[in-house]
Order: sequence, then C-alpha cells, then structure tokens
Amino acid sequence: MKNKLVRPVMYICLLIMMSVISFSAKPVIDVSVTVFGDEAIMKIAQGIIFSEVLDTNKFKITLKEALKTLAEELRLQDLLSTENVVLSKEEKIEGKLEIVLSIKDAGYKKKYEEYIINNISGDYIYYSGKYVSVIPGERYKYDYEKKTYIRSEEGSYVKGTNGEFYPYFGNFYSREPHEEIDYYISYSVSLKLTYRFFEESYDISDNFVDNAMVSVVKYLYDPYNKRLIRNESPVSEVYEVLSSHISSAIYQRIMSSRKLKGEVENVKFPRVIVNIGSQDGVKNGMILGVNDGKKYIAELRVMRVGGDYSECEINYLRKGSEILAGMYVFEKYSDFVLPFGVSMFYIYNSSGEHFAEFSLIGKSLNIHRETVATFDFGMRYSFVEERLKSLVFSFSKNLLFEPVKLKLLSSIIFDYDLEDEIFQPVSKIGLETQIGMLAVKFLTDFTFSSYEIGGGISW
Repeated sequence: MKNKLVRPVMYICLLIMMSVISFSAKPVIDVSVTVFGDEAIMKIAQGIIFSEVLDTNKFKITLKEALKTLAEELRLQDLLSTENVVLSKEEKIEGKLEIVLSIKDAGYKKKYEEYIINNISGDYIYYSGKYVSVIPGERYKYDYEKKTYIRSEEGSYVKGTNGEFYPYFGNFYSREPHEEIDYYISYSVSLKLTYRFFEESYDISDNFVDNAMVSVVKYLYDPYNKRLIRNESPVSEVYEVLSSHISSAIYQRIMSSRKLKGEVENVKFPRVIVNIGSQDGVKNGMILGVNDGKKYIAELRVMRVGGDYSECEINYLRKGSEILAGMYVFEKYSDFVLPFGVSMFYIYNSSGEHFAEFSLIGKSLNIHRETVATFDFGMRYSFVEERLKSLVFSFSKNLLFEPVKLKLLSSIIFDYDLEDEIFQPVSKIGLETQIGMLAVKFLTDFTFSSYEIGGGISW
C-alpha cells in the first residue's frame, strides 16, 4: 500500500514545486550604482536607489561588499534580512543592473517673496495674477433679488479696499517681504538591465535627464505675534528628498522592465483570484491580462493583494469567452477605450425639409465593451433655409447587438424660431438600425402626425 502511494505523492510534489518555481521565483541580479558629481549626495543616492530596487519586489539582489557596508552606514540592516537579498555568491547570478547617475548641476537658489500665506488675518488675496488688498474677515454673497452684495459668513465673495467684490476660495496673504532658499539639482541617468530568466533573455536600456528642487529655508507667518518664523531643513534631509526623487524615477523604469506572469486560480464572477501576489511584485490597481492559450480574452484590475495571491475585478471580457482556472495571466497596460463617438446623417422629414445632422455621442459600455446606451448632442443644418436650425438631444437604448444593432430612440429637437428668437422643443421617438458604421433611423412625434427618416454613418 505504501509503495503504491509513493509515486503519486512524488508526482504531486513535483507539480507543486514546478508551480512555485514558475510563478513565484525571481531572477537574481547584481546591482551596481555609480554616482558622478556631488559627493555629499553620493552615498545617500546609492542607498536609496538600492532600496527602491528592493521595493519593486520583482528581483532578488546579490550585494557587493561596498553596498553591504553602505547599507549598514545608512541603517538599512532591516532590508538585508528580506527574502529579496542574497548575501552570498552561492546562488547563481542571472543578470546585472547598472545605474550611472551624473549630477550635472547643483546649488542653492535664493528667491525673493513679498507676500506670505496668512489665513487668520491676511489682508491680501491672489486674484487674476496679482495681489489685491481686501478687508480681512469679511465675507459677502450676492442677493439676486436686490442685485447687491450683502454680508454673510457663508458668502463666497470678499471686498477689496478699492470697493470691488471678488469671488474667492483660496488662501489669504500678508505683505511681509522675505527671502527663501531652495536647493536644486539637475542630473542624467543611464540605466542598463540585462538578465536571463526561465529561458527568456531581457536587455533593457534607458537614458533620461531630469531636475529636482527642495526647499531649504522657508518662512511661516505667526498671525498672533505678527512675525515671520524661519524654518530650515537639515542638509541631510535635503539630500534624502532629492535622492528619493531620483530613485523614484528609476523605480518606475525598473517596474516596467519585467512583466509579471501567473495563472488564474479561482473564478467567482466578477472576481478572479490569481496565484501571484505581493511577494511577486503585484500592487493594488495593477492591470493584468488573461490568455486562454490562443488569444487575449480579458482584462483584470487588482483590487486586493495577499502574499501569494491577488483578488481581481474583471474590467473586460471578450464576448463568448469564459475565464477558467489555469489560464495564463500577465502584467499589461490598461486597454485604451474611448467611450465617445460621432455620427453624420442626412435627414428628410414629412414637411419636405432636408437636413444635415452632426452629433457627438457619449457611450455607456458593458463588460464586453458593447454599447448598451448612448446620449447624443447634435446640430442640424437646414438646406432649405440655409442655416443652422436645430439643436438635438437624444437618448438611445440598444435592443439588439449582433449581427445588426437595433436601438430605441428618444429625442428632443429644439428648432430655433427666427421671428420670436426662441427655441421651440419637439419630442420624438423611433428606432435606429446599424450594420457596421452604416445606420438608418426613423423618428415620429407622439401623435404620429409627422415623421422623419435619415441615413448616414455612426461610429
């Protein structure tokens, strides 16, 4: 009996191991960071870049002695105990990440400020590109019956010392001339990532130039003592902020370098469980695609992430397809879907008038990205009167989708009366049928005393 169980158990264990290796393993890479320029920023930049690579959770990292020492200096020992760091060279290195950061220019920049935020007793507002003196603490609202401004704590207007009223919801300011200091840095980054993972080779190179600025000396206003308070950031904090800016830019590029892969584990429509999670680099909001072995059939959005699984919501499912356990999932960008359209119709009505109608269409889509309803706004040009005559608002509901679309229409047509200079509304109902981009529609009023028929294209 025991002998009969050995072989099945071995097969099951082998399958489990293969599953874990295929979808949870990460390539081991060696990281090299070189910084040219400001020495003060160099060590902090190296350490933060290193931590950003770890945070992608897509790679294991083998450390050189220099980086181990650096991490200890920057109090990053806790990072060294994570599963993503390989301290020995016993595990085979499958790739290398080389980052060269060149500091092009760095230094302090002074800027003169004449006004400072003071929302307690400020007597200036910033309006239409300039500072305007106002009466502090007073709010007004406009009385449409009396056609005048009246005092109100809930009002949205303030009164200027010039007697004018200004709609305002922003900050108030005091006039306190002062000088603030920023530290700026401009830099270039050369990034090269090469590795081999499960018989797939990757070679990613990127170069970019960017700049960053952080406040070193900034002032706040104390309205109770009517004085400026100087706030100065430590140099180390300034360097860390700048380094974080640089490394986050690198982080985004590393995140896109290796696309995650996994399998569907369970389906409870409209939710799907996949077998990759935070330990593989999955994050909330990430987009995954589903392949049935032949074609792309669905788009998923990650809603909740566990260690070795993720719960996803179905954004899109190809009509006629079904998501099943075992299907292949992969990281991707969200599909571009434009929920708008346009239409152009030639229309003839029972009064003998001819029109050209142009409309902008807003679409409501279902999970298969089929149009289930539309709201249209259009204009009509009368060939008889040779002028723009009508505004058209329509709502449609799809009754059939394939192979011929059939829509129920409800429209309100506003005809402009030149003599009375007003729009006269007329309500109509009807049907529209569409094959491809070619469409025909029929409308009538509620008494069936008039009608109109038209044909054209709708997209």
